[in-house]
Amino acid sequence: MSTATLQSPAGVWAPLNYLADDARDPVSYAFEPPAGTPWESAHYTARRSFIADAGGRADLSIDSNGFQLVDAPSAVRNFDDADEITSTYYAEAVELALALTGGTHAYVFDHLVRERDAARVPLDFGRTTRGAMPAANGRIHNDYTEASGRRRFSMVLRDADLIAYAQHFSILNIWRSLRGVVQDTPLAVADARSVAAADLVRGEVRYPRRNGEIYLLRHHPRHRWHYFADMQASDALVFKQFDSRTEGVARFTPHSAFDLPEIPASAPLRKSLQALGWSTSPFVLQKEKGDYTWRDMARQCRKHGLPWTLPSRFPRSALVATRVALAHAETPWVGGFCRLVMHLNFAEDRDIDSIETVREVLLAMQLPADAILALAQSDAIRSRLREQTGLARERGIFGAPTFFVGEEMFWGNDRLDDALAACHPAGLR
Repeated sequence: MSTATLQSPAGVWAPLNYLADDARDPVSYAFEPPAGTPWESAHYTARRSFIADAGGRADLSIDSNGFQLVDAPSAVRNFDDADEITSTYYAEAVELALALTGGTHAYVFDHLVRERDAARVPLDFGRTTRGAMPAANGRIHNDYTEASGRRRFSMVLRDADLIAYAQHFSILNIWRSLRGVVQDTPLAVADARSVAAADLVRGEVRYPRRNGEIYLLRHHPRHRWHYFADMQASDALVFKQFDSRTEGVARFTPHSAFDLPEIPASAPLRKSLQALGWSTSPFVLQKEKGDYTWRDMARQCRKHGLPWTLPSRFPRSALVATRVALAHAETPWVGGFCRLVMHLNFAEDRDIDSIETVREVLLAMQLPADAILALAQSDAIRSRLREQTGLARERGIFGAPTFFVGEEMFWGNDRLDDALAACHPAGLR
């Protein structure tokens, strides 16, 4: 069978890598496997498939088809900066997920930047050697299975008592090209309505410290494939990877990278960002509790004589301000700096993540703003913030303010007295 890709007025014919019919218990490695062990235990078959250009279609939706292209410009200035992605793009992804699903809460738990192999070798699982950027994944797959989707939700939520309050939840993949229109290896997505449960095969993915579970896809002629030929850098392709509802909505959306024909020699290598998160039904999963929290916050501000304005965007990134605070944590002015930043967020509803806003605060405090910002943006402080964030996660910190007395953790303003009492069991201050 020829694997050449052919142009069609409404799309392209191209080979897509399906799981071979005789494959059993497929295992793939996301890192270099032990000596003598193959990267992939299963075989794949390149099936010539028609991939329709879905550009311009307004009838697509994540609940019906499993995918949807949306205009979603990002404020991220440097997608090579993992901290900026975490602080800025995650908040944008939350906002987008809530808008598309109508959920009351969304959470981004992972992201991955992929780049097409410079030699444009035949597409595979996107395996990587140590330190290398993941390549485009050319195996048709769905990121979660029936079991791993529910397991991921419980891992992110952590509090088993709250799971019952979720009427339903879904896991979304938000994919965007970082170099504009993809001229070499775009992403194909299957219309979820054309995929039967019997087509999905559980596969194991082995990572250095854990194992994951995905669906791979066996071929069936009913499958309907789509891509977006003119997808811009400001566009986001959102597709469903799991839905806890079992009837009436798209639940799984298999997808894969594929090569276009006649790739220009000057074509930039495809580079993409995918962010994974779940959306559900605010602060935790009970809408009533979320609404109460905002009311109580306003009440507490009145009690203590503090100005209060409900932020138009929450959560709001504060990466630059956080780096400044970390770099100068031992200075006498850092407390005042943090209070001013929080005032701008919760009293004036200002964007507290911009360099201009942080400079404004520093100048108001009569501090050397340019020197402070230069240190805060240095590689050393960026690395230190990542280390501090990792340590916070290891210790189970989920919000502010958090206090520790030894290994005992206390969270919230109303637990400060308890934390102080734990410091002095006899009641001495």
